[in-house]
Parts: sequence; structure tokens; C-alpha cells
Amino acid sequence: MENFVCTSLRAISNYIKKGVSEKVSSFGITSFQGAILAVIKEATLRGHDVYQKDLEKIFKASKSSMSDSLQSLESKSLITRTSLIEGDSRKKSLKLTNKGEKLTILVDGYLNEASDELLSKLNEEERVAFVKILEKLTGKMEVNL
Repeated sequence: MENFVCTSLRAISNYIKKGVSEKVSSFGITSFQGAILAVIKEATLRGHDVYQKDLEKIFKASKSSMSDSLQSLESKSLITRTSLIEGDSRKKSLKLTNKGEKLTILVDGYLNEASDELLSKLNEEERVAFVKILEKLTGKMEVNL
């Protein structure tokens, strides 16, 4: 049973990653980078600053992996990093550029399509239960800023 759960979750993750990757690769980003952009956008809409450390926690990613992804997004002019304290390069607020904002609209659409397709196999009661279970299992890995 446990092996089935892990294998199934991995298969679902791969399904989503592959589908989204195929669509966002034409913009020169990975599905992971697309997810980073989506989190920055959501936090910004809530009026919160986002830092690399926040993203590392949300995605359970290493410092080097997140740093590489953010450098790539910055080099593509999709995000900016701004030091809040002059001379302190450790704490830089992440913001989407206009180009990044436009791209997140497309990424959001792709993620919504993938979610809708997966959830279409469930009735309304099952969808609600599934989301509650995911929230419980992930510990609500949202930005708690």
C-alpha cells in the first residue's frame, strides 16, 4: 500500500510536470521556474515580500538549486531582486517584471488545465476531500508571510 501511494504520487507529479514543461519550455523556463513565478505572483497579490529563503521552504529546495533557478529567471528578465537593506545582499526581495507577470498568466492557465484534468476524474465530494488531504499532507506549503 505504501509503495503504491508513493508510486502514484510520483506518477501524478511527473504527469503534471511533463504537461506543463512542454508548454512553458517555449518560453525558455522549466515547470519548476514557472511554479516559482506563480508563488511570487500570489505573494505579491497578497501584499507580501518574497525572499529566496521563503521559496526554499515552500519547494523544499536546496539553496544552490533555488539560487540557480532565480539567477536564470533574473537573466531572462522575468524577476528582479532588490536589497531592502543597502549593502546587505543576503536579503533581496523578489518581484516579477512586466514580462514575468505576463508569463505567469500563461503558466497559471497551464497549471489550471492540469488541475482541472486531474480533478475531472473525481466528483465534487471527492475533490473537496482530496484537496483537504493534500493540504494536510503538505502542511499547507504556502507562503505564510
